[in-house]
Amino acid sequence: MLEFFKQHSAGRCRTVLFALVLPLIIAGGVFIWQDYQARREAIVTEVGLKSALINSQLEDFVHTVRGASGVFAADWVAENDPAAIDVREMNEHLASFASEWPNFSNAFITGSDGTIVGSSDQALIGSRVGSAELYEQALSTLRFTVSDVVTHVSEGPPFALFIQPMIWEGAEQVSFQVSFMVLETPLDTISSFLDMSTGFPASAKSGIFDSQGLILAGTGYEAPHPGMAAGRNISASAVWKQAATRPTGEWFGPGLDNVSRIIFFGYPDNTPWVTTVAYAQSELFDPLWQRLWTFGAVLVATFLGIIWAGEVFIRRERLERSKLEKEQLTLDAVMTGSSDGIMIIDSMDRIGFANRRLGEMFGLRSQNLIGQSFDVVRGVMAAQSATPETTDDQLDRAVNASGKVVVDNLKLKDSIGLEMEMTSYELRQSNGDALGRTLVFHDITQSAEVQRSRSAFIATASHQLRTPMASIMATSELLLSQQIPPAKQRQLLEMVQSQSTRMTDMINTLLSVSLIDAGQVEINLENFDAGKLCRTLAMEFEARSPGHKFEVNLAVPEICVRADRLRFTQILEDLIDNAVKYTPGSGKITIGAELAERGMVRFSVSDTGVGITPGGLKDIFKPESPRYPRPPGRSITAPSGMKPTQDSPGSPMPWISAS
Repeated sequence: MLEFFKQHSAGRCRTVLFALVLPLIIAGGVFIWQDYQARREAIVTEVGLKSALINSQLEDFVHTVRGASGVFAADWVAENDPAAIDVREMNEHLASFASEWPNFSNAFITGSDGTIVGSSDQALIGSRVGSAELYEQALSTLRFTVSDVVTHVSEGPPFALFIQPMIWEGAEQVSFQVSFMVLETPLDTISSFLDMSTGFPASAKSGIFDSQGLILAGTGYEAPHPGMAAGRNISASAVWKQAATRPTGEWFGPGLDNVSRIIFFGYPDNTPWVTTVAYAQSELFDPLWQRLWTFGAVLVATFLGIIWAGEVFIRRERLERSKLEKEQLTLDAVMTGSSDGIMIIDSMDRIGFANRRLGEMFGLRSQNLIGQSFDVVRGVMAAQSATPETTDDQLDRAVNASGKVVVDNLKLKDSIGLEMEMTSYELRQSNGDALGRTLVFHDITQSAEVQRSRSAFIATASHQLRTPMASIMATSELLLSQQIPPAKQRQLLEMVQSQSTRMTDMINTLLSVSLIDAGQVEINLENFDAGKLCRTLAMEFEARSPGHKFEVNLAVPEICVRADRLRFTQILEDLIDNAVKYTPGSGKITIGAELAERGMVRFSVSDTGVGITPGGLKDIFKPESPRYPRPPGRSITAPSGMKPTQDSPGSPMPWISAS
């Protein structure tokens, strides 16, 4: 992953980051949703099972009460003569029955109006149990009835009543033909079925309501809990309104304690009651929110971490890109400003790069070459050559020489006048795959010209040295082989001396040129009067060439300079000698000196000779440069007449003009 960020752009890195985060969000959402569904299903299952258990227990209890009532009625009828009812025996029988059935607080026998005629608690005889409506219902149904009314027989907690009709057939002395066996059960007994203390969270609640919305029993709340007080009417609550719809599934809504709850309603058979089992919604949603917060925190941390990592790599990429751009700009500047022509050819033989110098060499626009096929460009380049076919073959070999470095020389046509050395080498990636080739065209026109000039100069110097050497050898042989008069001997020896001096001057000139070309001329600076030296040289040349007129024109009488006296004298002598050579016998040669900028002195030698054509000025400093025809009336004004002057170390570039 790190390598990916290092190798790809910022935009692509961001895309990849979001592509990584999005599946994480989706996966986390799916996991949390599945966890929510599983937990909801588990809670709903627990609530439903508990509700079913409560209903089953109530139904079993009701059947038990019905059975107990039936047993009592059957036993009483079997053991007693209805015609002779003994209330005392009835009371004892009821007390014995109540002691055998601990779920009942009292057992009564009432008349049809609810008046107690027999009781396990004799103090209650004569009291009235329940309401007239209850006994009217019992009379109309003549069946086992479960009271859904909280009934108070005496002071104390409320009870639930279970009524079994008893018909006294043949009881003529009995003041009532229909009576009822009434069992009084404490609500605590019914509440025991609502136990939520084991296996359920503390927030779990349960309750039993009668058909009018009165609370009969409730457990699972902190006792005493006023919100679940027996006898409280909840018919106006959202819970009771929902219970009236007899839902078959769980309901999400506010509980009696105003806590958001998940409630399951039950309707036990043979009772008018409604049972409820409730969980706080927090049991379902708190873990969900906790997971959401945890997942969100992890997601945010992951996202921020990924963004941070991405930004680190993006910044690194920007720095590397900036560095690469700078290197590219530097490379472009180097290649564009290079004195060599450079062309890069890709693996598809198309021009990928061509610098400005290449276009200048071949008379082409380098920008127009980029993207062109090299086969086409090769023909255009070969057409600029002095030998097109040869150049075309050379370029073809240079591009197709796989794995080799090719070096070849090209010569362009005379109108361009360039000679160049072409070097071709392969471009490869770090893994060794070939990218193409690079062609470098190095201008060797000047070096070739220098080489030719040097060869010509050496040939000329050798020829000129041969002449005095031949003269010396011939003279020395003559002196050795013959008896020559003294006067003639002196003449011959003077000639040998003259030729030796001439040869020495030639050798010194050759040495000077060689030192200048090698950049090894030693300069010995000293102060001297340059004006006096100019006058002395004028007198010497006037004696050697009496036909010419020499004039010294100095800006000031005395000019003290700091220079190499020997080199200065040599250069000035060469200039004057050059002027004498190309000026007719009656011509005028002027040696001048004037003050220049920055404390410099400009020396000049001018003549009245025929001068040189403007086209020949560019070759004036070339050794043994060809002399061009000079039109009459033209003269040359030059502070130097040969290469030693031009290349003298420490001197400014000499100037030359034709007038």
